[in-house]
Amino acid sequence: MARQPKFVRLHPEDIGVGLMDPFWDDPKTFTRIKTPAGHIRLWGLYPHDDIGHIDIDPMVYMQRRMTTQHWYLDAMKSPGHQFVAELIRIKQASLKARNISPLLGSDIVLKVYLTWINDSVGKPRVWRRIRVSAGMRLSTFQDKVLAPVMGWTRNMHCYVFQDLKDGATFGPRLNHMNLTGIEYIPDHNYAIAHLIEKVGDVFEYFYDFGDKFIHFIEVEHIVPQEQPNGQVVILDGAGMCPGENMNGNIWFGRKHLPAPDHGSKAAKLAKVREILTSPNYEDYSKPASEFNFDVFHAELAERRLADALASKASERSGARSFTTQFPGFDTSSQDQKLPWKRNEQKVRE
Repeated sequence: MARQPKFVRLHPEDIGVGLMDPFWDDPKTFTRIKTPAGHIRLWGLYPHDDIGHIDIDPMVYMQRRMTTQHWYLDAMKSPGHQFVAELIRIKQASLKARNISPLLGSDIVLKVYLTWINDSVGKPRVWRRIRVSAGMRLSTFQDKVLAPVMGWTRNMHCYVFQDLKDGATFGPRLNHMNLTGIEYIPDHNYAIAHLIEKVGDVFEYFYDFGDKFIHFIEVEHIVPQEQPNGQVVILDGAGMCPGENMNGNIWFGRKHLPAPDHGSKAAKLAKVREILTSPNYEDYSKPASEFNFDVFHAELAERRLADALASKASERSGARSFTTQFPGFDTSSQDQKLPWKRNEQKVRE
């Protein structure tokens, strides 16, 4: 008798060739795969290499996709969708059981930094420190705070938030990608408070599935409940944001920073001009000769933040640009309802 998965149902013609190891197991008890750094990303479904990228055999993956995709349509969800749907149910039940009321009413201080773009002693070169309400919806946090404060273009690329303790993944409902977690807990129904518990907790903001810009967000301080003001404040920062579509953390550091860091004056100027042609620098008004990657342009970040907070929410039906990710070919419900807050608008779900 052919091997049968413990939880998911296979199509009668599917004998499981190329099925990822976790999908043979039970979502309640399977061992989530950790990265070399000890984190759990994307539900713990995929092995990762030492720089944080998914590390599976691309030919096995694509062969299975081509063979089975027409079997799993509306009538029967794919094994991956069945498995992750159960993980989502389990996580939502866990979140519902938590008492996060004290956190929802608190302000928090967060340090957001790009991983793998470090100085000579290993400290992040691009980071921001912000004060924000822990009760802010994750979708609003991404659209109106993270993107403008870090320096990204709003609604430009797909993104997710990740609880690095269990790999639970939160994102826009329509941004489902087979190699970025398959399905997400809708981020517009959950707050920052659902991802944190105490000072020192770290969660991930994964931006642009093609280029792969990975940010860690660390809780530095929880403001006592009697002292919150709910305002978003940029407290400090360092470094300028990489250009959109400039190959992700690893390759931005290896490919694009050597010229500004060590190149000739002409090479530095040429690379800076290339960075400044990126969509996220359309509003940068200073000449290229004054650009310094390690200097935080606080006035620009504050202006972008103010504009974002005063604007309507970005459309959640999909980013203007997205990349389907294939391994090995690097392009280098039961939701808890939260009250609508000022400057938040409900858009098409």
